[in-house]
Amino acid sequence: MQAGSDAVLAGVAATTETPSAIVSGQELLERGLALLSPEERQMADWRIQGKKWSEVASLMQGNPESLRRQYYRAMVRVAEELGLRMRVDEKLEGSGTAQA
Repeated sequence: MQAGSDAVLAGVAATTETPSAIVSGQELLERGLALLSPEERQMADWRIQGKKWSEVASLMQGNPESLRRQYYRAMVRVAEELGLRMRVDEKLEGSGTAQA
């Protein structure tokens, strides 16, 4: 299962089926992705693909827990810059494992 910040990124897209809501959600998602650094964007892509933190760490030659925290901070930063409210996931904030 993906961590909460993945849901924030993926959930930025519209949750309704109206064409204007879909376009608005897509535009918001594009704005959010543009605010990520290349490294953060790569992590987001891999997490959206369902890769575990251990896999991401192996690909990036890093520590799973450190990368998870970096990703979480990036998601919070993007949400704040876009004026979105982010529901904090306890697992993501620090009490979960890096394997999720």
